[in-house]
Amino acid sequence: MIQKSNRQIWRLLGIAVFINALLCTVLMLAVAPSDIWLLNFRTSIFLPSSLFAHFSFLFFILALPIFITYLSGFRGDRWLLLILLAFSALVFIIIIDTRVFALYRFHLNSMALNLLLGGAALEILSFSWQMWMNIFLTAFFVLVGEFIFLKWLFQQNLLSGKTVWPAILTLMISTQLFYGYRDAVADSSIIMQIRYIPWAQPLTLKRKLRKLGIIDKISDTASLKTRRHSAINYPLSPLICENPEQFNYLILMVDSLRADMMTSEVMPNTAAFSKNAQTYTEHWSTSNSTRFGVFGFFYGIPSSYWFDMLKEQRGTALFDVLLSHDYKFHIDAARPLNSPEFDRTVFSAIRDQLQWVEKKDLVNGKEADTIVIDRLLTFIDQDHEKNFFAFSFLDAPHGYKLPKDESPYFQPAITAIDYLELDNDYDPTQFLNLYKSAIHYNDRLLGQVYKKLSERDLLKNTVVIITSDHSQEFNDLKLNYWGHNSNFSEYQVQVPLVIHWPGKESQQITRLTSHEDIIPTLLQHGLLCENPVSDYSTGISLFDESNIPEQRNLLLSNWNGRAIYTKTAYYNFPAIGNVEMLDHRYRMKEDQVVDSDIIRQNMTKMSLFLK
Repeated sequence: MIQKSNRQIWRLLGIAVFINALLCTVLMLAVAPSDIWLLNFRTSIFLPSSLFAHFSFLFFILALPIFITYLSGFRGDRWLLLILLAFSALVFIIIIDTRVFALYRFHLNSMALNLLLGGAALEILSFSWQMWMNIFLTAFFVLVGEFIFLKWLFQQNLLSGKTVWPAILTLMISTQLFYGYRDAVADSSIIMQIRYIPWAQPLTLKRKLRKLGIIDKISDTASLKTRRHSAINYPLSPLICENPEQFNYLILMVDSLRADMMTSEVMPNTAAFSKNAQTYTEHWSTSNSTRFGVFGFFYGIPSSYWFDMLKEQRGTALFDVLLSHDYKFHIDAARPLNSPEFDRTVFSAIRDQLQWVEKKDLVNGKEADTIVIDRLLTFIDQDHEKNFFAFSFLDAPHGYKLPKDESPYFQPAITAIDYLELDNDYDPTQFLNLYKSAIHYNDRLLGQVYKKLSERDLLKNTVVIITSDHSQEFNDLKLNYWGHNSNFSEYQVQVPLVIHWPGKESQQITRLTSHEDIIPTLLQHGLLCENPVSDYSTGISLFDESNIPEQRNLLLSNWNGRAIYTKTAYYNFPAIGNVEMLDHRYRMKEDQVVDSDIIRQNMTKMSLFLK
């Protein structure tokens, strides 16, 4: 390598970043559907520019420490070898990502990386020798090509590269600002481009732009208009639901409600109501957290689709059908329905009809859950010329809340929670009693609803569903897990499910069921949709006894983790590391053999409704 100044080296590194980022941009554009990103002038410029800026940033992350090693005296051929290996590795990873995206319509994530790089790769992927040869040749040509390019580049004296880094920085900033603005004004043609950028973390500016007066308040909550072009293929075909039976639908969801709390001691009113209903004793949410559990319930597909639905503000197919049949809606919650962004996902088609308890509603010492039920009772008491769909979301068990003048029903109970005291030796009895008391309070409110439905003679034509978004753990595994959103065990994911369905006999169902099964049940048996369930859901209708697999498994997701629950084990995919095989007590299973069909099946579920 010809002797050069530090400034020249930095500039030449900038050229290396530029060329590699340009190459990766071309590779990604080759697998991105052209009819999605060549929609208009904005999208045609935005996606290539954003991809280039994004890849430039990734290569910059490599270039900076490499440059620091140069400044520290690590130079010559050894230094060039360091650049060669680092840049070649990133190019190779991006090539693999483009192939994964072409096949499954999502980028390399913890699940895919574990399968590709982890110890179970050979079992999962079952590559042929031709495939291994292709991988080897790809890596070889990347390495050779990068070597030739870098060798040539760092022998140059005529290339200044003076403007490369300023140009890259300008593009990084401008593409982020542009996306932030287009996101704030709900430009779906730009928003949906983000899913083609691997591991993107786009900037959002809605609040800032409102404060500056650049956009008005309506821009943030306005519904996206129907789009001719979308990166989501949901449902796969238009739903045909011509002859609904005209049931009313009432969903009563209690946040953080464990499956084992559905007893005559803790929930006497609901337990009594369930005697004339169908009770599902092994029912699982799709997640251990609220946004993803509610998502799976209302969409009937894996929670991994949350991010794509949010970007395009695509609501559930359920409300499309209900709107087409002129249903009346009552959607209410003890906590805001715009955080998480249910107003831009689940309820986006009816967001102008949402309500939730605000500070101004908390008068006369009333708890938020009491207000929600009071408003529901008023709604039920109305004379309904149209059929209705009502959803009430209670929160007391999530926050361990009771009315201010009420002591915990179950004693002894703590009055305040010190989370710093929670450890593996902490006795959960008093904490659990506070939690049970909050559920007991909610059950009293639900008892008022059951009574009102009976008084109004609505049970003969109203489907009533009682369930939760996720469960709540109190160190049941003896692994120091408390609350939710930390593991995918039954103590954080299994929830109650009680369904009163007019004309259906009361019974207890012990087979494994999922939140993904709710939408197929409602659309197929309530609204009489003619489409096959696979057009809009990965679940199974609760009433379809003929379509139950002998060994069912469930895909569970949250922000950055996934797991597959089977009858014998969990396939747990941590953010970093190989796939973990865990037993149902969340301990490692060294002797468990990874089932490649289960992995493939769930990866297909995650891509079924993506273009």
